[in-house]
Amino acid sequence: VFQNQNLNALICSPMGCVRDEIEVEHFAKNIVNFQKNTGATISIVSSDQPSAKRVLWKGLTHSDFIKTLEDEIDKAKLQQTDLLFQSTLDPPISNERRLDLDSQEDTLTLNISVNRSTNVPVSTPLPYHSPIISSNVETTTRDLNNSQSPASSLNYLTNHILKIT
Repeated sequence: VFQNQNLNALICSPMGCVRDEIEVEHFAKNIVNFQKNTGATISIVSSDQPSAKRVLWKGLTHSDFIKTLEDEIDKAKLQQTDLLFQSTLDPPISNERRLDLDSQEDTLTLNISVNRSTNVPVSTPLPYHSPIISSNVETTTRDLNNSQSPASSLNYLTNHILKIT
């Protein structure tokens, strides 16, 4: 359906890791597989909204949860790369063919970067229109006190947007 509709971006949340106790590893593998199969840019959006009623996955802080998610995505990307390389090998393999394969470059481009914005009002829409195409970890601050939103003076939270492109 995603490809039939000519869609090229997916915005999702790891909320199921908390609400439905989905393992972060399982979530990360599905995201990486989806990106590989569709070629879509994927944004994973998570907000640090402390609550006495809710706890994050296995009691982690929000920062630790995001770090765990990034680590699991990196592992899943590495596994995809390993699978891609292994799929090019047909046992038994001759020494000549091994040399040919070693000289070829198999690339699976799945890059991830993190944009951490602070001072974003709770009811402000997330910046869906601005993809991040950086391989570095960036920290940026946006002050939206002058925005048109009536909620701009309410509670502020930290948004983490993980991009897989």
